[in-house]
Amino acid sequence: EEVAVGVVLDFVAAAVADGIQVVGLRLPVSPQLLEVENRHAGVDWAQFVRRFRANGGVWLEGFETRSFKTYDGSHLRGGEARRFSRALAAKIGERLGF
Repeated sequence: EEVAVGVVLDFVAAAVADGIQVVGLRLPVSPQLLEVENRHAGVDWAQFVRRFRANGGVWLEGFETRSFKTYDGSHLRGGEARRFSRALAAKIGERLGF
């Protein structure tokens, strides 16, 4: 897991060095899948977010994804996906000052 985390963090640092703003968040999943991810992914999410930010990334803290309903635990239907996209765009715009 640490290798994968390192790859992501290196990418963030390189992209930021090239002038690209990198935004991160956890995508909407069911409460059950979130529990499985938290338990078995091998990632300390608080530490990951700190390191993501330290590498220049913008983490969308407080972007509430639990209100988006999945049909299988991790995928959104069309209308819900559009609602998520609009909310995400608004949050990114707010956070980056667009």
